[in-house]
Formats: sequence, C-alpha cells, structure tokens
Amino acid sequence: MLRVPRVGPVSRVGPVPCVSAVIGTVVFLAALLSGCESDPDASGRLPEASSILRTAAQTSRGLHSGHFDISVNGRLPGVNVESAKGALTRRDDGKVDAKGTAKVQQFGQLLEMEFVLIDPSVYIKGPTGGFSKAPASMVTNVYDPSVLLDDKRGIANLLSNLRRARTEGRETVSDVETVRVGGTLAKDKVAPIVPGIQSDVEAKFWLSEGKSREPVRAWFQLPPQRKGSGARMIEVSLSKLNEPVTVRAPK
Repeated sequence: MLRVPRVGPVSRVGPVPCVSAVIGTVVFLAALLSGCESDPDASGRLPEASSILRTAAQTSRGLHSGHFDISVNGRLPGVNVESAKGALTRRDDGKVDAKGTAKVQQFGQLLEMEFVLIDPSVYIKGPTGGFSKAPASMVTNVYDPSVLLDDKRGIANLLSNLRRARTEGRETVSDVETVRVGGTLAKDKVAPIVPGIQSDVEAKFWLSEGKSREPVRAWFQLPPQRKGSGARMIEVSLSKLNEPVTVRAPK
C-alpha cells in the first residue's frame, strides 16, 4: 500500500489508495473519451464509417482539454477504480494536468478520493484528512498521461485503427446528436491506454453529427477474465472539449 508525504501542515490519516491505478485509469479514460445499451435509430441514410472516423481522428489530434466521466464494470488488471470524473488539459510544454474524483475499491471498501495531477507532482485526498503530495513519476512511470492526447497512441490512434467499422445508427447523447460506430480494436492499439490488455476488444464510438465529428462517448468490452465470468466493460463520456480547464495545486 502506497503511503505518500504530507502536504504542508495538513496531516494524512491512513493509507492512500493506489495512485498509479487511479490516475492510470483516469488518464485512459480521458483518452478514450458511457455507452448505452439502447438500440440506435438506424432509419435513414447513415454516413460511411471510414469517412466519419477519419474526420473524428483528425479532430482528436487537435484536442488539448476536456471533461470526462468514466465507469468500469468488472475488474481490470491492476486497476481498482470503479468510476472517475474530472477534467484534464495539455500544457504548452506537452505535459498533461488533470483533476477530479474517483471511487476506488480498497480492502473490500469503496472509497471516494480527490486527485490533482500537476507534473512533477500528484496530490491525493482520501475520505479523511487533507491532500498528500507525491512525485508524479509514481504515476507516469506506470502510466504516462500524455498518451491520451498523443497522435500516435491516443484517441486519434484508436479512431484510425477501428477494424470492421460499421455505422450502427443515430442517438442523442447528453443533448448531442451523434452517429454510433462499432468495430474491433487490436490489443496492441489499446495497450498504451488500457494497461494489462491481453486480447482484442469490441468498441463503439459516438461521434457528433457536426462537421468535426467530435468523440462524445466510447464503450469498450473486454473478454471475461476467466472462463465462466462475465465480460468486462468500460464506459467513457467526454464533454466540453477544448474549453478552458485550470488545474491548480491544492493549498
């Protein structure tokens, strides 16, 4: 269990939930950008999948900030996060700062925590006490947040490499008109963003109807961890893309 230094005069009670697991999941999740199980409207002419994916990938290469809301159904290797939400932004030097909250399974309990990631430091606040400070390298050595906005490994890469892509219909997501696109992602394409992936994953992306085809939602289904267990799913929503995000170190 990771214990981190105290911040200024604020004391810290008890162990800090796994920093790398929390931020690693948050980062993934901002990268990928909550799918739903309702049937989309397949009436009318649908755009070609390859065309709107190409546009969405180009748009994603220009992303520098956004808000995210993540939920994980099932266990992921080395990740104890059940849900996370917050915002992140890429600085002029290319590094990514993030802030938000996460619900983490720890010792059989569901704990809610706050986090602020500002390279070279990460700040964690558990259910009691104040923020504790630790080197950001504790996170980036395990998972580098900049991968989310990386042209070759991040969101744009996933959209560019969706195999057997097909448009499945239209849906309204958080008051945004979207087109849902489904397909498969090879494990080597997903691995930089989802640590521990051992096989290809089924994926769905909800892309806005606008000219830019902004990614609004994403859904990923991983095979069962063992025979007889259920499939594992990750649902991610993105909003307020490229709107200003300010991340400050807690006092």
